[in-house]
Amino acid sequence: MKKRTISLLVAAAITAGCLAGCGGGTTGTTTAAGAGGTEADAGSPQDSASGKDSLVIAMASDILSMDPYKYDEGPTNQVMLHIYEAMLMQDADMKFQPCLAESWETSDDGLTWTFHLRKGVKFHDGEEMDSADVLASIKTAMNPDSPSAFSGYTSTFSKVEAPDAYTITITTETPNPLMLFHVAQIYVLKQENVEGKTEEEISDVVVGTGRYKFVEQVKEDHLDLTANEDYWGEVPEIKNVRFRPITNEATRTATMLTGEVDFTIDISVRDIDRLDGTDGISVLRQQGLREIYLNLDSREDSPLFPGQKNPMSDPKVRHAMYLAIDEDTIIKNIMNGCAFEMNSIIPENYVGYTPVEREAYDPEKAKQLLAEAGYPDGFEVTLDASNDRYMNDEQIAQAVAGYLEKVGIKVNLNLMPKSNFFTYIKPAENKSMLLQTGWSDASGDGRVLEYDCNDPARPLTVTPSRSVTNFFVMYKDNVLPNQRNGVYGHGRERYDAIEEILDANAGSIDREIAWQALQAASQAPNPQDVTSNTQWSILYDNTALTAGAVIRRDWNTKTSYDLVSNVAVTDVG
Repeated sequence: MKKRTISLLVAAAITAGCLAGCGGGTTGTTTAAGAGGTEADAGSPQDSASGKDSLVIAMASDILSMDPYKYDEGPTNQVMLHIYEAMLMQDADMKFQPCLAESWETSDDGLTWTFHLRKGVKFHDGEEMDSADVLASIKTAMNPDSPSAFSGYTSTFSKVEAPDAYTITITTETPNPLMLFHVAQIYVLKQENVEGKTEEEISDVVVGTGRYKFVEQVKEDHLDLTANEDYWGEVPEIKNVRFRPITNEATRTATMLTGEVDFTIDISVRDIDRLDGTDGISVLRQQGLREIYLNLDSREDSPLFPGQKNPMSDPKVRHAMYLAIDEDTIIKNIMNGCAFEMNSIIPENYVGYTPVEREAYDPEKAKQLLAEAGYPDGFEVTLDASNDRYMNDEQIAQAVAGYLEKVGIKVNLNLMPKSNFFTYIKPAENKSMLLQTGWSDASGDGRVLEYDCNDPARPLTVTPSRSVTNFFVMYKDNVLPNQRNGVYGHGRERYDAIEEILDANAGSIDREIAWQALQAASQAPNPQDVTSNTQWSILYDNTALTAGAVIRRDWNTKTSYDLVSNVAVTDVG
């Protein structure tokens, strides 16, 4: 008997550390910066329904648009990749393979990429694809006014040309090592369907080159595809596919059990054993990239603790809170084993991943550390958390609160839906003593260059600078302190603080002076502060090829990193 299949895409990790969110990069010596990420959970569903000519797939939510350039998000991408194709694709091992382009090469200087298109590829309406279609598609994706992430994939392109009907050349001002990844994200549509068209107009005519053709969509009910019998590659065995958005977890499980659907994306972890033990159903488990973490207010004079020192400004208190939380039990009982402890603030397979050995759950040592810090009876905090954003987020928050209370820390839970959560925690307001949230990044690549935000082509530019905060350094004269400055960013007051110290010590800037500059630029709260607290600060030595980092202004804990050997050492004290 053929088995129906469930794809399980779960939160990948739980960590009791502090991560964060500032954006920035540098080409200079001293940097006060961090890197954030965008949410991007996606899977590679496998079909076990061979022998059927139809397949019904349950999704956790409906797609956002039929315009493939409008949104770069999971459910939308899961549908689009069946209808549209790019010049390249990535296989299961993330290796780049030919798709609409049969081959490619780059010039000796790394600035010009040439892609040779596959001949005989037909769109779903029967017309043949050529370089004019590819060129129009890339230029549509390059639209700097689009809110889509796809314009970022083309930000390094200075010139795109079609020298003949089956050749595309892309030129950049500086070498782009991520070119193949970027090209693989850009779907190819017919020239007449994208050139000068709005999102609504692109959505109205759904014609690609993919293995499936669009049939119809009824919002919040279903989206139907049918096999492309004229596909240039192997024609799919499954002739008809229906995607059904089912937002309720229990309902998705029920439709699987009753046979209403053949394939379910994102099932509840509490239903895994039940489904896996049901005849005719198999569960596929795939590691995700989502991190669930605690963000602590470590400001010594935090306004959230009026009239007293913030207990969490003490490293011993933060250490105690870490030891007080039994993550293994949370993973076992709440996540049903479908998560793991992080051993780095950067997920595995990301650039910069360096694992460290973590301390085990130890509530007695936690109590000892609290007493040593002057809090033998604990203290009181409020934990802010969503209750519908991440898998089992409410249950995780409740468990964290319970563990902290066992060592004497009274926790008031402030749970809210995601529609309110992100507004409530916006950085400018600094409302959270203790915050449970999540983070992920699809690319795994840090920003080391900045693009010219005033150039419609958005070319990458190397801007020499001793210090970088959260704005475009090339336009630093356009940035005012203590304000958001539109497209240019913010953080000028932090930049000026760094530069003042570096100028005062010109000619004798050693590591200690650099640390002083970073500490001076850390974002402690003040009435004019419209930015978030500093999440981490990084000192780069481009001569010795080393880096040092502190997390959340904890200047007593410094991590030294060797960029050559890829070894990190943490020094506390």
